[in-house]
Amino acid sequence: MSHSFTVADAQIVRTASLSLTADWQPSAPSEQLTLFEADGGAGFAVARTGEAAHALAARIADGDPVMASEVCGTLAVPWLDTTAPLPLIPVIVPKAWGREIWFTGIEERGVVGVGTSDAQVPLPWVLAARHRQFGDVTAPVLVKVLAPSPSADVGDLYFEVHEDKEEVYVVTAVDRTCWPDHWGRVRYGFDPAQRKRLGDIGFRMAFATAAQANARAQRSLGAAGADGPAHDQALARARRTRDRMQGFVNERSLEVGDVVRVPKGLPHGLMHGVRVVEVQTPTYERAVLYAAQPLAPADTPPLLDRLEQVRMDVPDDPPAREASPAPGVQTGRIARMDDFDVHRFTLDAGAVATLPTAAYGVLVCVRGRVRCGGLELSPEQAALCSEQALARRLEAGDEPAVVLLAQSR
Repeated sequence: MSHSFTVADAQIVRTASLSLTADWQPSAPSEQLTLFEADGGAGFAVARTGEAAHALAARIADGDPVMASEVCGTLAVPWLDTTAPLPLIPVIVPKAWGREIWFTGIEERGVVGVGTSDAQVPLPWVLAARHRQFGDVTAPVLVKVLAPSPSADVGDLYFEVHEDKEEVYVVTAVDRTCWPDHWGRVRYGFDPAQRKRLGDIGFRMAFATAAQANARAQRSLGAAGADGPAHDQALARARRTRDRMQGFVNERSLEVGDVVRVPKGLPHGLMHGVRVVEVQTPTYERAVLYAAQPLAPADTPPLLDRLEQVRMDVPDDPPAREASPAPGVQTGRIARMDDFDVHRFTLDAGAVATLPTAAYGVLVCVRGRVRCGGLELSPEQAALCSEQALARRLEAGDEPAVVLLAQSR
């Protein structure tokens, strides 16, 4: 990720004090920040209030010519400009099934940064400093990469359901070592044939019984030791119960570029070796129906009660529709959910595209290299765009590129 913006000639003309409540932390502490602004209001820096920030603010109040480069160098913070995309520094979150790479996460488990690896500030600081430019949002749509392990024993994500959260997956890679036909898989709702054969009440009872057996097998696997006959027997039992669970779910085949929309109430679970960019409602709530890993007590709800509330049918998920508004450009809104939209841009080498307007957006490069407002993005790099920044052109480099844009509604 590179950016051509320089701070050398920007003079600080005003400062302001900000108070931010870190409500993503259990105790919701208050953070005191100092905002440094250049003339015109686009360029700024924000830092935690302390002795050095106080000293710089006092000099500026006295009329001393303090440059942005001095502020950034003294406080080790980046100089930012909301008229251009802001580079996001991701957080990597280990999971039992692999890992997640967050681009906009603001949680106790991690908060992404804005800036560069050498100088960055937490995303909430930027939103507090420039809330009007981002539609007063405090929790942007959550954009991340899901990177499951290729192992069939541990790499399947939990088969879970959300009451208030929507998700969209865009497939970016399928591991051919575990899917030699090049088609990955996602568990998407319940199996219609099993539902018809058992009836919904019988299906729920059979599913709950099988899920309880699967949970016992997973716990036994964890206690069986690292190797030896006991481990082999526990692993074989865990595989049998997992295979039995697969008979209750509807599997959907996936290839690179496919789009999966997960509405509220639909049980789902990405499977091993399938890498995706995920866009979702920025809330953390779920009910795990079964898993290929031992579950924590918080993830073991009363299944029969939960199953009465989940969506039992498999909804139609229409294919993405895209058009060519300019030479070398294919684009379209590939998902429209209640809270957000997802657009995709497929660009020939050197092609240029315009971005749809919104209160804010999150750009993610999937393939190739692109530039937007002086910022260059490579695969799995992302940027936060204000409404002003979305007026910038998206330009492909010297090879074809694919970019996603997630926007609030």
